[in-house]
Amino acid sequence: MARQYAGAEQCLRAGLEQLLLFLCADFLQRDVRALTQVNDELQFYRFLCAAASYTGSMINYAALAKEAEITAPTAKQWLKVLAAAGLVYLLEPFMHPNLKYGVKAPKVYFTDTGLAAYLLRWSNAEILEAGAMSSSFLETWAVMEIYKSFSNCGQIPPLGYYRDFNSREVELVLNVDGSIHPLAIRKSSSPVKETKKFDILRPVAEENGP
Repeated sequence: MARQYAGAEQCLRAGLEQLLLFLCADFLQRDVRALTQVNDELQFYRFLCAAASYTGSMINYAALAKEAEITAPTAKQWLKVLAAAGLVYLLEPFMHPNLKYGVKAPKVYFTDTGLAAYLLRWSNAEILEAGAMSSSFLETWAVMEIYKSFSNCGQIPPLGYYRDFNSREVELVLNVDGSIHPLAIRKSSSPVKETKKFDILRPVAEENGP
């Protein structure tokens, strides 16, 4: 059973970095050893920090491996370790026969945004909100809240995302009882404009009918 590191976001806001440091050390010393063979804990910690920089983004194993100074197959295996430990959630792309130009790589989300912020050395919420990763953290938080709304009820979250080869993306697609429900998750001064990208899912909607 995956460990639960609840409340890390609140701890970060309160400046309790020592607790987050303890959580990281505990994960490295206990969970990692239980799930895989890791000879260099410091190298795995570098990988953990590099993985945090991808939260809310489509994973690129080659780029992640380069940042962590490991091989791409090792990066893929270690990311599976994080998922098995409950530290990250891998969101698979939404697939449909009528959608022929979608990417196939998953997106990665840290299940605790406070832990991700700590690993990336964001010192407080205000600086993070004004920083380059604010949109990624907003998306991470929103996706994980929706994920938990299903999992806490004992349901497998019917979640995916869709991104075509022209980089048009619907951040979240709920596939419930054969009906799809696209969601836009983005910091924007024109939220209505963000919904126009739902048109890329029109081939699926037309098949399902009104």
